[in-house]
Amino acid sequence: MKYISPYDYLVIVAYLVALIWIGKYFSHFNKDMEDFFRGGSKLSWWIGGISAFMAGFSAWMFTGGAGVVYETGPVGILALCTGLMGTFVGYLVFAKRWRRARVTSLFEYVSSRFNMASQQMMSWFFLPMNLFYCSTVLLATSIFFTAATGLEGINLQQLGLPWDVYLGAVQITILVAGGVILTYCYFGGLIAVATCDVLSFLIIIPLAVLIVPLILIKLGGTVPLDQIFTTPPDFVIPEGKGIISEPITIAFVMMWLVSNIHSYNTNPIVQRYFSVPDEKQARKVALLCTVLFLFGISVWALPPLAVRHLYPDLSVVWTTLKAPAEGAYVSACLSVLPHGLIGVMFAAIFAASMSSIDSTLNFISGIFANDIYAKVIRPGAGDKHMLMVSRLSTLGLGVIAIGLALAMSSRGGAFSFMIVMDRIFVTPIVVPLLMGLFFPRKGSRAAMITFLGALSFNIFAFTLLDLSYSVFMLSSFLLAYAIYFASAFLVSDTPEKMREIRDFFRKLETPVEAKLELKDTALDKLPMLSFIGRMACMTGLSISLLTFIPQPLGERGKVLLGGVTVLVIGVIMLYLNWTARQRALALKAQTAGERAGE
Repeated sequence: MKYISPYDYLVIVAYLVALIWIGKYFSHFNKDMEDFFRGGSKLSWWIGGISAFMAGFSAWMFTGGAGVVYETGPVGILALCTGLMGTFVGYLVFAKRWRRARVTSLFEYVSSRFNMASQQMMSWFFLPMNLFYCSTVLLATSIFFTAATGLEGINLQQLGLPWDVYLGAVQITILVAGGVILTYCYFGGLIAVATCDVLSFLIIIPLAVLIVPLILIKLGGTVPLDQIFTTPPDFVIPEGKGIISEPITIAFVMMWLVSNIHSYNTNPIVQRYFSVPDEKQARKVALLCTVLFLFGISVWALPPLAVRHLYPDLSVVWTTLKAPAEGAYVSACLSVLPHGLIGVMFAAIFAASMSSIDSTLNFISGIFANDIYAKVIRPGAGDKHMLMVSRLSTLGLGVIAIGLALAMSSRGGAFSFMIVMDRIFVTPIVVPLLMGLFFPRKGSRAAMITFLGALSFNIFAFTLLDLSYSVFMLSSFLLAYAIYFASAFLVSDTPEKMREIRDFFRKLETPVEAKLELKDTALDKLPMLSFIGRMACMTGLSISLLTFIPQPLGERGKVLLGGVTVLVIGVIMLYLNWTARQRALALKAQTAGERAGE
């Protein structure tokens, strides 16, 4: 297994600089809050789908997800498939409804479907929960990254600064990663987030595909390939160092599936449905995301299975990781990738985690700006004022998230606290949010009653009852649904509120007419296929130049293959953009000729 080299560090730094440049580039394309938080609903479905995929899986697929497969084998693969079922149900059911709701943020529709009190209460509870999510993912990624790369801390006086302050490697990584995310989110908004997601995707996929045959070839020298799904006899999971504290049974997987179907249709992925022109493209976003999840799982599951045989006791390899199995995928990378591509893959994994954080940060900033500030603090504020508030809320929440991550880095317990937050707050929020889009067409107080009732039960069950994950979540979901429908049918509405609810559902039954409903934006003048194609070409050329790193010829060939693959993808995108432009010009000329003939 190789170690990360100075060349790999340079690649990582160059990638982070590119992300900042993208954010600054798109700063001029945001003219109001709708541009900032949903790209003026002008994103192409393929950009939205790729961005949703990147926001949905983050670094979990490379760390925790790969670790689950490493620890449990085929059952772990089944557990990973629950995410793609969430987006597939979004394609079948929720994407169209979310787009027809014609909202900028998740809770905007709650005031018209239910009432303003429900919207404010749920928004204020949702904000800190997802803020802690940003912080814990940032901390967990920083812990993993520093352990995998061997980074060390530094005293600020060594940098020529006047402060005698020591910063640990984890703290440095938090500050650097958090600063990069905050910069491109602050300037570029959702369009910068989505573009960075697509660029990360174009790098991750070719390398992930390349790793599969390389690790299988390496495994083939010691273990027959037909044995890859079996557990090696010397396989070890140190006691107390597993990724999940309880066994992953079929009941666990089923409840994880139910939870993900709800969560994946109320998390930042939903924002991509708001960001495309109409419901047809919103459904394409969900379908593409599902296909990418299916492809991604098939690609990312094989290396951890191979690593089970190559390194049956990862606690010996990753001595500083609390859950050594999280290093399964990186172990595969360090075993088969050459220097240069190791840096690219680490940058891509790092960026994958950043994709989850930046999407959540943009998501919750939209909730604060649109659902709290614009509704309560300053209703009727102008476009420029709300754009400034959108950026400042992103900055403020981002700084808080970085501060929380730094605080937790010295005390520990990040993920345990996040698990508590997830168990207590998910069901009270997701059940009324999703059911409110469908039925019953009454019950303006159902969201608030459900939230308070389910929240009370969850707190009671968590503190006083020793329930497994599957029993806890099953009880919570059943109770939340029972309270929702009982309150909707038993608690009456005022005549005025009944009319408002009927108007809301009438809107959900009305297809979006993009040409009539969407205003012109600066993004209309930017061909995104061409822009991302050029970025891919430059990235592919840059990776190809890493061929000159001194290493064996076979390793250089792998680097060249990776670089050329990304370059070819960029060239194909440029060609598709050129052909689309030629068709548009031909159609325009034909129309002009027909008018002249008339």
